[in-house]
Amino acid sequence: MTSFVSTSRSRSSYARSLTQDSLSSPGGYQTGPRYLYYRLYSKDGPIQSHNPIYHNDPFIGRILPRHITPPHTGISVKNYLCNVEGLAGATSSALFESLSCQAALEESAQLSLRSHHGHGLLEDEPMAVVVEAHDVRMRQAARDGQSKELTDADLREYRYVYYCIYNKDSVMPSKMSFIPDDNSLGRIDTLSIAPPHTVASLKRRIMNAEGVINQTINLFKDTDGEALMNETDHIYFLDPLASYPGQTEDEPIAIVCGAVFQESRGKDKERQGKDGKRRRRDEGRRREDSDTQLRETRRVDGERELSHEINDANHALSRRFKVTPTRGSLSYSPGWLALKTDEIMHTDGIRTSSKFKTLAGWRACYGYIAINSTGQTGFVPEHAITFL
Repeated sequence: MTSFVSTSRSRSSYARSLTQDSLSSPGGYQTGPRYLYYRLYSKDGPIQSHNPIYHNDPFIGRILPRHITPPHTGISVKNYLCNVEGLAGATSSALFESLSCQAALEESAQLSLRSHHGHGLLEDEPMAVVVEAHDVRMRQAARDGQSKELTDADLREYRYVYYCIYNKDSVMPSKMSFIPDDNSLGRIDTLSIAPPHTVASLKRRIMNAEGVINQTINLFKDTDGEALMNETDHIYFLDPLASYPGQTEDEPIAIVCGAVFQESRGKDKERQGKDGKRRRRDEGRRREDSDTQLRETRRVDGERELSHEINDANHALSRRFKVTPTRGSLSYSPGWLALKTDEIMHTDGIRTSSKFKTLAGWRACYGYIAINSTGQTGFVPEHAITFL
């Protein structure tokens, strides 16, 4: 792709010259107040500021750095900006040194805010705060009357991303169209894209602008559709000397909705069908196992009741035995006693049977109904018994 060079004055050059012309003394030092300029975003797009500078650009705000609690770090600046913007309860937020930065500032990072240089000095190069979309819905309202004293911003050079949006059959009308006789071509302002500026953030902004919900979309570098855009790739929207996909009306990017989603939905249905069969099979096995355990528990309970009747008839559990080591206690089987090596128990000496579960299913096991040292009654397999 050829490099794009702006033929008009860049916004950065304009802002710098404005600062030098209006805020500098003859010696070259700024004499006006030092502001921190910033823009607010959710991950879906821009958020209007509670501290706007202009009527015609309500998305940029500014504050005096001396109002921020020292030390001036990433976390203190972020907390102050969220607080004055009614977002103090934000569950997640990120602070960017500028709109073109590809990574958020560390919360412990020291920021230069006092001198007439450093972070957020120019409205053309503001800092940025990005919050979650659901936090915007819980945002506190702005104070009334603040916008009455605002002026209009000077005209700026707009930089757009142009695109066409498609479903599986054809191009669709764009909600962001701007040509009366061609509603298929849409565009968004690059300043409306939340940092970091990646294909993923561009994709999310366009989905929000077009109202695309619950669909998978693919972005292509042009309408030929030969080059799929990677969501992790960085895009330099604000560099006047850089080019980017969709920079001109004649070379829009292509956004395809639904095709991958439909295929994915078909695979999901097939997977859900297989999962449903597997769940029904597992539930059937669990019910079978549960019924078997219930029958076994009732049988053992009957043996316990019979044992108590024997005791009542003065047929005491008089035979003593010692628990011997086994390959497994099998204490998880319903109605079985937990076994402890060398523990002394008592039984009536009447041999009976019970069942236990293995990987191959339920199997029978011979043993005795016994009472342990804590007074609990239950089944003990005979291979764990040594009579005394």
